[in-house]
Amino acid sequence: MGKLGNWIKGTGSYEVKEWSIESGFVDTCEVDRTSEYDTRDCSLSLEDNFYKVTRLSSTCHIFLPFIFASRLGGIYRLSFEYYSPTGHLANFGITIRDSVAGDAGSPIFSENITLFDQWVLFDTTMFLDDLSHVPYEGINLYDNGTLDEDEYFYIRNIRIEALSPLPNFESGTKYLECTANGTIAIPSTQAYGTWEFDFYKGADANRIDVAFINDRKSHATNSNNGYYFVAHSLEVLYLVENNTTANHPIFSTVTDYFDSYTFYRIKITRTKAGVFTVYIKGGSFGNDNWTTVVTDVGDNPDTDTTHTTSKYFVIKFATGDRIANIKIYNDVAQ
Repeated sequence: MGKLGNWIKGTGSYEVKEWSIESGFVDTCEVDRTSEYDTRDCSLSLEDNFYKVTRLSSTCHIFLPFIFASRLGGIYRLSFEYYSPTGHLANFGITIRDSVAGDAGSPIFSENITLFDQWVLFDTTMFLDDLSHVPYEGINLYDNGTLDEDEYFYIRNIRIEALSPLPNFESGTKYLECTANGTIAIPSTQAYGTWEFDFYKGADANRIDVAFINDRKSHATNSNNGYYFVAHSLEVLYLVENNTTANHPIFSTVTDYFDSYTFYRIKITRTKAGVFTVYIKGGSFGNDNWTTVVTDVGDNPDTDTTHTTSKYFVIKFATGDRIANIKIYNDVAQ
């Protein structure tokens, strides 16, 4: 584990860990690897640099031999080429296989293949967030289309690639993970400018508090002066003004606005006039551009000038929650 550096110990326990990305799986069908695949209700044979899949029953299942990391929140890209010489419509569904061999699981993706007598590229990105399938031991590719028994199709160039959860999150990226509920802090006197960080809520019941402007190295509602960001157990995002008498939410989103077991990047800006704006990346919001957080109650952006100084940046996490890539910019806009 890495060192905690300038972090000041609080009421919780934290460890520095390192993100790793699996090397993936590639089968170009140049050699016979049919023995590595489990099948159900179909036969698999190597032809001329492709596999022939012959349907033996109502549906056919092929389990791709790829061992996923034993973690939630992974993002994976699956691609293969498909050829239907029989001219039938095939509906491919993708499921995650659990530790029980032959289990079909529940579909997390499906796509209709409507082009025949030509090679068609199937390419999709999958996000693993289902606790009932841990550890992940492969992908179940099944055809539940209109092929009859003894009819067949071809597949080739099968690839599974593990993707980065965020653009700046590669193998070797360090992150701070909570191992026992509570706080930890770093000195920060910035009260205006930009704050950025990646967060990951490690359980549905967890709540993440990031007191990015705070007058002490502890954090509790109604006992600190400053502002804090919340990723709530109901998947609601909040921006809150806090003081020693009461706390006042500046805004809140709808429930289920984000997902647990997923890395997101947050950017909070505050101008010299006290205008706060909060942005998000990651998950369903995509990684290319910032999305301004959409509120259900309150406004974003909104203005609050109650607190004008800070001493600490404090996080209060529950076990399994993570934070990474904290950046604080003194780029104050007027």
